[in-house]
Amino acid sequence: MGLRIGLLTGTFDPIHLGHLELAKAAKSECGLDEVWLMVNPKKVNSIIEFKDGVQDYRHRLKMSKLATEDTVGVKVYVGPLAERPHTMTTFLELMRNNPDDKFVFIVGMDAISRLDGWEDYESVVNSASFAVATRPGAVPETINSLKRRLGPLGEALDVHLFEFDDHGAATSTKIRDQIRSGQRPESVDDSVYEYILKHDLYI
Repeated sequence: MGLRIGLLTGTFDPIHLGHLELAKAAKSECGLDEVWLMVNPKKVNSIIEFKDGVQDYRHRLKMSKLATEDTVGVKVYVGPLAERPHTMTTFLELMRNNPDDKFVFIVGMDAISRLDGWEDYESVVNSASFAVATRPGAVPETINSLKRRLGPLGEALDVHLFEFDDHGAATSTKIRDQIRSGQRPESVDDSVYEYILKHDLYI
C-alpha cells in the first residue's frame, strides 16, 4: 500500500512558519501521510514565476531542512530529482519513480486557477490530485470555472479544498525587508534565523 504524499513547491527564500503551517494544514485536512517540500533550484521553464536575486539553492535547501527537522510528517525532498527544474516533466518523472504512491499538489487558489496554462497539464490532471488552500468562507467558483474550461478533462480533476488563514500573511519578501532593517522576523524559526545571521543572508 502506497502513501498519499503532498508536494509543496517553492523558492523558500527564506522558508517561514506560514509555509510550515500550510504543509501541516494540508496534511491534516487532506489525509496525507507525508508532505514533501521541494525547493526550486533554478529558473528553467519553471511552473512558478522565479524571482531574480534569490539566495543560492544550497542555502535555501539548508534553511528548509532546519525548519522541518522537528515537524513530523513534513520533510524536504532530497531525492534524485531534487536539483531538477520544477517542470511538469520533473514531477511526472517523480510520480513514475514512485508508482505505488499517490501525489497531491498543495497549491493556493491563484495557482490552481491557472492550471490550464501549465505545461502538459493534461498529464498532471490524470496523474495527481490537488489540495487547494482557500481563505475561510471562500466560494469555490474558481474551481467550477476551471472545470468548465477543461471540458471533458474537468471530470478527472480531483480537488480537495481546505481552509487556511495564511498564518498572519507571512511572506518571504516581508521577512527579507525586516532582516535588512535589523528586525527579528517573528515568522522565521529560530534555527533558520541563526543560519541567516551566520551566513550574512539578506543584508
